[in-house]
Amino acid sequence: MAQARRAAEADESPVVELGTVSVARRSAAPRRPSRRRVVVPLAVLASVSLGASLVIGPLGHQGVESTDPTMAAPMRVSRDEVRPELSPSASPSPTVSASPSVIPNATPSATSTAAPTPSPSASPAPAAAAAKAAPAPDYTTLGEDAGTRYATDSVNVRSGPGTGYDAFTTLASGRQVTITERTADGWQQVSLKGKPGWIKATFLSETAPKASGGSSSGDSGFSDAQCKKAGGLEQNLTSRTASVLRALCAKFPGVSSYGGYRPGSGSYHGSGQAIDVMVSGDYGWQIAKWARSNASSLGVIEVIYQQQIWTSQRSGDGWRSMSDRGSASANHWDHVHISVR
Repeated sequence: MAQARRAAEADESPVVELGTVSVARRSAAPRRPSRRRVVVPLAVLASVSLGASLVIGPLGHQGVESTDPTMAAPMRVSRDEVRPELSPSASPSPTVSASPSVIPNATPSATSTAAPTPSPSASPAPAAAAAKAAPAPDYTTLGEDAGTRYATDSVNVRSGPGTGYDAFTTLASGRQVTITERTADGWQQVSLKGKPGWIKATFLSETAPKASGGSSSGDSGFSDAQCKKAGGLEQNLTSRTASVLRALCAKFPGVSSYGGYRPGSGSYHGSGQAIDVMVSGDYGWQIAKWARSNASSLGVIEVIYQQQIWTSQRSGDGWRSMSDRGSASANHWDHVHISVR
């Protein structure tokens, strides 16, 4: 054997050497121990490599589920271990089916809690409003007769108990009228030829007012004698206004002067339909009230004194306050103003 090796080293042909060496190794018995020594380290190395692969493998695939069949095969190297069966039992379908079941369960509970809120609706409120509006009084219904009264002054007759209702006629001072049992807010219902009307109760009296007058002449009951204290004022006045001047002059002899005509003025003074009775104090109030009480007979439509005004258009409102115009004369503290239609 030694001679063959030396011969192989001396020989330059590699083919012959390889064939000789391979045969000698397989057939020679003394080489078995050396082969075992080589196999044992290889087995140890393989075991170490297998352990390292088992440790490193899971670290590289931590984000993958163990049920993934693509990653489970490299991790399971040994055939002694039982491989897990890849069954569709752990499929994601059950997890998906469980999630919708939770959502419908939540929605009915929300609807059940929200249901009571619409139930206490505001329906009773309109019912209460309708109940209040239902018993609205009908002021056009004529009540039962309750006697008679007299108008203490010229007063408007309205369609309802208040100045907001239309005035369809005027009741002259001293006029007798039939009243009914119906009253409302200080207003009295009256019957005019079987038709209902409303008058402020303060303008009605149980007794007839005393007739006012002076020196009577003709059928009117007022004096038609010329007023000397007025000078030539009459020639600038209308005939109706001149009649008022004569009646007033005869009734109140204490008045010393009159005025009222102002040409070019845009008021009643410019058209000759107004007179100014130059007086003050309580005597002036006697004249103002007399002119108001006889407004229907004389044709008086406006009386102003001491910053108070009365008009036939708003007769039911009585005396009304006027705004401050500055001076005593502008506020009618020194004279009674009377306008005639």
